[in-house]
Amino acid sequence: MIDLTRLNILTFNSHQTYNYNLGKIGAKLFIIHEIPGGKMRRWNLCIRPCPQNVTLISLQEAEVLYRQNKIDLAICHNLSDLLAIRNWQLKKVLCIHSTVGGRILTEGSEINHKEWVQMVKSYLSVVKDVYLVSVSFKKAKDWDLETAIIELGVDPGDYYGYTGTLPMVLTVSNGFKQRGKILGFDIHCAILGEHRCEIVGFNRELPDSKPANNWDELKEKYRENRVYLYTALEEYEDGYNTAMLEAMATGMPVISYKNNSSPIMDGVNGYISDSISYLRECLGHLLENKEEAFSLGQEARKTALQKFGLDQFIEKWERLITKII
Repeated sequence: MIDLTRLNILTFNSHQTYNYNLGKIGAKLFIIHEIPGGKMRRWNLCIRPCPQNVTLISLQEAEVLYRQNKIDLAICHNLSDLLAIRNWQLKKVLCIHSTVGGRILTEGSEINHKEWVQMVKSYLSVVKDVYLVSVSFKKAKDWDLETAIIELGVDPGDYYGYTGTLPMVLTVSNGFKQRGKILGFDIHCAILGEHRCEIVGFNRELPDSKPANNWDELKEKYRENRVYLYTALEEYEDGYNTAMLEAMATGMPVISYKNNSSPIMDGVNGYISDSISYLRECLGHLLENKEEAFSLGQEARKTALQKFGLDQFIEKWERLITKII
């Protein structure tokens, strides 16, 4: 295996939480957080602290490093990232975070799934030295591309200490109502009923929602709220996302709308079904029974760390980078 600590890796601030975990592979990361005319966000300390091995730079500064041959690899998180450096004679990884249907719906595109995939394949055929990674088996299959699969990872040292002292529901999501057709906003509301739910994130259309002030506050919300509710639709998303895995790793039980890729097993580490009335009943039951919530949450933590532990995330990236370089 290659010594990752000796590498300089360039990436983009398109997925800040993912990049935070990527920093744990040990390489020095140069993260582009400024692109002229682009939508690139600056690193938000409310979401995650900036790791010591991360240097935030502009696209122009990245190009200087590239011309000085100081970049060993670039990791792109979407096609726009790849477009920004498409002509650089540099090995590149394109990391696929979404489904095709999700991208089409988000962008309001009129082309169909088949046309989208063909367009991407045609584009990739003219960009040199690009290797593909999917964050799940579902997304690899959906894009109909040969990709390595490196599933999301959670660090057991970051999430722990669930108490469930507040009989409330928690959901962590940005643009939840805006992306409701993907994330199941209406289903979420139907399952929730009259129960109280804290929706944490950037949600302009939800006046009662706000992001956590910092990562410590977010982790405290995972610890103290009783139940996590996840409703993303199988047509567009995996049966989990980073926030749900973080909740599980903390020890929260999960109520989930049915999704075949979900790590939730009904009655074992939470409850999962396509019956809204059943899930509403289960939700109410857990809000009234702290001891059962704690018991299911302990199983949820075991599941998250067995299937999505950070060790597997680091090891798979290490193997891929060794193969590429």
